[in-house]
Amino acid sequence: MGGCPLGEVCLLSASSWSRHAAKPKRHRLLTEFIIDQVRDLLGGTTRHIGPNTSLVLLGVDSLAAVQLQQRLQRAVKIDIKPGVIWTKPTPAALTNWLLEHMTGGLTGQPEAES
Repeated sequence: MGGCPLGEVCLLSASSWSRHAAKPKRHRLLTEFIIDQVRDLLGGTTRHIGPNTSLVLLGVDSLAAVQLQQRLQRAVKIDIKPGVIWTKPTPAALTNWLLEHMTGGLTGQPEAES
C-alpha cells in the first residue's frame, strides 16, 4: 500500500480525502476503520460491532476512549477533542462527526431514499 501502515485509511487524511474516495466509500471506510480500532482496543473481541453499536456497552472506558481518539487523530490528521468519543458514542456517529470536520460539512453519508 505504498508504505502506509494504515492501508486504505491513509486516504482519509483531510487534505486528500475528496480526491480519492466517493462519498459512500469514505463513509464505509471510516466506519470500518473505527470498528476495527474499537475491536483491537477491546482485545480482539468477537462480539458483533455494527455502525450503531454503543461503544460504552461494548466496554470502552476512559482509557480506551483516549486511545481511540489518538488513533483516529493519527489516521485522519485532524484534532479530536477527548469528549467527542463520549458525545458521539457509536461508530456511525463518530464517522459522521469526523467526516463533517474533515470535509467542511460534506459528511459523505449515503443519501437516504425518500
